[in-house]
Amino acid sequence: MFLTARDAYKSTTFAVQLTITVLINFGINFGLEWAFMSQWGKVRDTAAWPRIPALRFEAPLNSCLALDLLLTPFMIGWLCTLAATDGTQKEVREKKCQVLDTAAIRGGWWRFTPVPIDGLGTRAFMTGLFAAAVLGLPTFLISWAVVGRGAANGLAYTWFKGFWAAAVSACVYALVFPAAIAKHNFPELEFQALMALSANGDAPPLIANPALV
Repeated sequence: MFLTARDAYKSTTFAVQLTITVLINFGINFGLEWAFMSQWGKVRDTAAWPRIPALRFEAPLNSCLALDLLLTPFMIGWLCTLAATDGTQKEVREKKCQVLDTAAIRGGWWRFTPVPIDGLGTRAFMTGLFAAAVLGLPTFLISWAVVGRGAANGLAYTWFKGFWAAAVSACVYALVFPAAIAKHNFPELEFQALMALSANGDAPPLIANPALV
């Protein structure tokens, strides 16, 4: 059993799942941005791609940096939590990864993140909001300061969006992983451990002694 999240981050499971998450998010975000900018391949001259203003909605994208840079981390946080949690927990059930002591994510700075939330749906939604506030908002403010009343270059933004989304997904999965492998998510493993003790001739601990009731 991992005693701290730092120990869990050193596991092969985390490294593999993190790599998969980063590659998927880079591919999806870069690919979609390229498709939108090129109007699904109709505009091949990148110099003719539309520019993206900070706050104004303009055709043909009908989007802006504010919407894109806030909505993207929310969607990554929400969907990554929902999609990656099951795959990560499957690794634990198949004995490919150890569980994490639940106490490790109940205190310290974890209290200021969605990680301690038990319900998957609620944790996924709150992770999306957390990512939008902590990662999306600062990125937008910096971009706004750089762009000002102008607009971002379409090709440059497409590449930026791919790498930035990959970095956001890495940060998000660093929250998803410890929450997914926390020991309290696997009560069946405790039962299996007790049955193994019983099979070895060591009786599991009694819940109560009927003779004393």
